[in-house]
Amino acid sequence: MGWFAVNGTGLTLHGAERVEGGRVRFTIWFSVVWVPLIPITSYTAVYRGENTGAIPGESHGFSDVQKIPHDAGRLIRTLAVSWAVALLAVAPALYMIFRTSGRAATDMEMAFVFAACFWVVGVLVWSEKNRKKALEGK
Repeated sequence: MGWFAVNGTGLTLHGAERVEGGRVRFTIWFSVVWVPLIPITSYTAVYRGENTGAIPGESHGFSDVQKIPHDAGRLIRTLAVSWAVALLAVAPALYMIFRTSGRAATDMEMAFVFAACFWVVGVLVWSEKNRKKALEGK
């Protein structure tokens, strides 16, 4: 399967969930900064783990790959959850931008801005751990 993304922009795997028979179903999306925008195609496959020698969390191995029709409910759920997580990730930084508009930030506000940057990374790590759990069936 040949999809590719750099820093979450390109074709990314979203909406992974385990189904009977040890299989996983998922959809490949065109995404920008890990936020899915357009569903490309959906598959069901047997997950074989991360590919060795690749960037951890970025390269997954599958066997017995079968294309399946899109499920509108799964697509809507994927979009809703992804956009909610994206908003949750950037909301603290956006709040500080609007709060300090037209003036210098206080030391406490700057501490909050830096914390907001780390928050985004934390949300991305949490999302990737959940994706891995869904793929591995844990």
